[in-house]
Amino acid sequence: MLEMDEIDAVSVCTYNQGHRRPVVAALQAGKHVFCEKPMAVTLADATAMVRAAKAAGKILQIGIHNSFSPELRFAKRVVDEGVLGEITMPKRQAVGGAASPDTPSSTKKRQALAQLSTSASTTCTMRCL
Repeated sequence: MLEMDEIDAVSVCTYNQGHRRPVVAALQAGKHVFCEKPMAVTLADATAMVRAAKAAGKILQIGIHNSFSPELRFAKRVVDEGVLGEITMPKRQAVGGAASPDTPSSTKKRQALAQLSTSASTTCTMRCL
């Protein structure tokens, strides 16, 4: 497969300890690589992968893709609306599940704090001034 010219990129979805070998092989074959998280289980593996990408001049992208999750969009909206005041220390930890981004506008601060702190899908800790 790596010898096929019509393939520009590959996705590596092996078990966590098995990422290095196929990632480096694909990069050395001139392919861009999308690798599922975690990137590697050792610093040596991660370093080898980055070095292979630089040497090949190819893209190595790690699949950490929660930037547009409903929980983070909701949290951004709450922060942008000033519901919680000035945020000085955000922290997010995903634990699975799904949260609703549609909290009614009445009693926004109480509801937003409850949503962000007790959701089955995310725990957000925010220090509000």
